Amino acid sequence: MDRIDAAFDRLGAYLYINPVDRADFSYYRESFEESLRLIDARIDGGHLGPVDLRDFPLVARWPGYVVDAALYIGSFDPFQMTHLAMALRYLASPGAAAPIVFVVPEGHVNPHKPLKSDYEYRRQLASMQLENVFDPLVVPLDIGKGADTIEIVRRFIALFPGSRLNLTHLLGSDVLPWAVKLLPEDLDIWRAEALRRGVDFGYRAFVARRLGAPPPEPHAAALEAMGLSIHVDDSPIGAPSSTDFREGHTFSIVFPTDAVIRHMEILFRYNLNNPWRIDSGGARGA
Repeated sequence: MDRIDAAFDRLGAYLYINPVDRADFSYYRESFEESLRLIDARIDGGHLGPVDLRDFPLVARWPGYVVDAALYIGSFDPFQMTHLAMALRYLASPGAAAPIVFVVPEGHVNPHKPLKSDYEYRRQLASMQLENVFDPLVVPLDIGKGADTIEIVRRFIALFPGSRLNLTHLLGSDVLPWAVKLLPEDLDIWRAEALRRGVDFGYRAFVARRLGAPPPEPHAAALEAMGLSIHVDDSPIGAPSSTDFREGHTFSIVFPTDAVIRHMEILFRYNLNNPWRIDSGGARGA
């Protein structure tokens, strides 16, 4: 909590950030603090035990080599506070089975996103926001180069030969319908990789509600009919998307570590940043 508070508190030293931008940042600060209070309570109650990540991925220090981990995979162009809010919401939820969320940008060529930034830049931008702040709870993992979701999960399974791997797949309700269509084929590939590596593999899904997305319940029922475990979080996440960042210039949605702010200063100074919230009539998506 202290590291997150310090990042937001430092915004007061940047005179070029105007009150509207500060309001955008404060929306996320309140969201993060709420999730972190719940996470602390889960840790204190023994329901969430942070993982020892020394030497990972060369050494996996999960007790008994039973690996409980969540994977959050996406284009993350860029990774920003909406994504971070979802990861923290997962860890704060009673439905969370894993004590850690690994953030992995996809690195494959997607014809539906021809202008996507290169993998290395997207990975670095996620790391600039997460490292030394959110670890060991939300951690970037560099296994996505040239890979789609199928390959990323396959690579993740390969990190833990001979283990019991309980994998939670974090999904926004906006992508859930697409994921349900692909999962039968995906699971065949992942189970085959687990068999080859001697991994006792289990899969479950955690779905965060995104405002404006179709209700997730019918698609959740389809997953349950496949014999899969799924938890749908009750509280919707209201926030801009990566498209708002790229096309609407809502730059205040990136977590303001020193490294990120240094990259963004020129945008604020020359008023190239647009707010994503509407003060009169409420916040977009809030």
